[in-house]
Amino acid sequence: IEGHYKLTRRSLEAFLATNTPVGVVTKGPMIVRDADLLAELGRLLQRQLRAPDFVSRYGGDEFALILPETALEGARRSVRRVREQILTAPFADLAAADRPRLSAGIVTFPHPAAVQTEDLFALVEAALLRGKAQADERIGTADSVAA
Repeated sequence: IEGHYKLTRRSLEAFLATNTPVGVVTKGPMIVRDADLLAELGRLLQRQLRAPDFVSRYGGDEFALILPETALEGARRSVRRVREQILTAPFADLAAADRPRLSAGIVTFPHPAAVQTEDLFALVEAALLRGKAQADERIGTADSVAA
């Protein structure tokens, strides 16, 4: 698939209507203040994903990924791979202390608590908050939050 794509609520609803197993990952905050750096992070994310995966800015310094045919552990591996790339990427004019940090929330679909699109977003936001609270891995999952 070539070209640029934007994740919208409408396209997400259409995608979810297919009932295809999917891992949805929200990344953030990356503590990023520069639009060029956000664009560079977006390109890095796209390079790390498979052809059927989607990446989009989700607002502020967050990104959303849709990973079709991906279970929880596959989504975790994707987050870890992206984190490794962020740690080693040569971001221009950034000191080591200023490099983007990665937290993630993961929810897989179908999920028993995700009846509507809003439910899925609420689950991934709760998982992201759980990830941000961790000191080490910083990856929260929907199965680790009350549904």
